[in-house]
Amino acid sequence: MQNPGPSPLPVELAPELRAELAEIARCTTRRASEVRRAKIALLASEGRDTGFIASKTGCSERTVRYWKQRFRGDVTTSALRDQLESMRLEQE
Repeated sequence: MQNPGPSPLPVELAPELRAELAEIARCTTRRASEVRRAKIALLASEGRDTGFIASKTGCSERTVRYWKQRFRGDVTTSALRDQLESMRLEQE
């Protein structure tokens, strides 16, 4: 029998944040990277494993792991922005 590996750690989302992320995930006018990250957060909050999320979003597993970790530390829509964009906004 093959060991399936550790259980995925879900990202905990408040209902209001989940609704906001779902809206972003459906949005056609937002940046594609933000839409993809919102989808990663939503799938991770459902307890989906990294491989599943990667196949659904078209990202590498490494990318999914990075964003899952980031969402565990900062569960807000500002976490959707990449670090360079966040630094630019702070300087303004």
